[in-house]
Amino acid sequence: RNFSTTCTTLGTRGEKLQADAALCTRIAENGADKVLSSEEENPSVHKTYVNFPTSRKSALDVPLYAISSGRSMVEMLGVLTIIGVLSVGAIAGYSKAMFKYKLNKQEEQISTILYNSLTSAEQFSPPPPNPGTSSVEDMIPIYIKLGYIPVEMIKPRLTDNVFDAFNNNIYVKYINWDTSPSQKYLQLTVWFSTPDVAQCMNILTLFKAMRENLYSAFIYRSYENSDNNSFISRMAGNILCANKYNTYPCLKNITISEMQHLCDVCAETQSCRLSVQYNHTN
Repeated sequence: RNFSTTCTTLGTRGEKLQADAALCTRIAENGADKVLSSEEENPSVHKTYVNFPTSRKSALDVPLYAISSGRSMVEMLGVLTIIGVLSVGAIAGYSKAMFKYKLNKQEEQISTILYNSLTSAEQFSPPPPNPGTSSVEDMIPIYIKLGYIPVEMIKPRLTDNVFDAFNNNIYVKYINWDTSPSQKYLQLTVWFSTPDVAQCMNILTLFKAMRENLYSAFIYRSYENSDNNSFISRMAGNILCANKYNTYPCLKNITISEMQHLCDVCAETQSCRLSVQYNHTN
């Protein structure tokens, strides 16, 4: 069969000499042993077409390079090292991108509350203050019911508290001072869960951008196990800046380096808050 198959294959591959074709026919009809034992063998037919295949060798006779596979330990360690370096870079890039996303989200959330407060502040009025005190009303529950607070800032079990993208607590109070009954204002406060320079800069930049409708902004710190608070700085919005008796630096004039310094001081404290007063009436 091997000879007939070989000859048939040869016949289909190319245009052979007629003698080759005839030899193939005789091999198929009479058997290879009979044909090759005669003197009719055509010397033009190469021996590789009629040799019987050699017996299969044992696996032990196969060269080592033919059965070896895989990679060496050094190569694998090199690959793992490259993967590790790339993973560290990817994680660092992802963390930086997520932090930037949270800063943008924080700015969006606080500006939404401020905008809604400014456009609807005239609809609300705190109760009259008691003698020698001030009247303070928490506006967060009201704002939640009115839909003034972004949904992602509300935690189901803390319906009277809202939190920004960094889990900082946000307060909005409507204050009426007894010492000046005509003096009313809303005050938004961001109480940092962990004082951070980047977050502080982010909020101060927002306050500066919205200075036209603000009365004043300030940074103050509080101390653990103490009721004592101290101002780090107070800055005047455009409303207060227009007052000729104003002694506070104006938000419109504050520089990035000055904000950086204030936020550095804020970040060094155990607790730090940024507040802004708006809708101020004298």
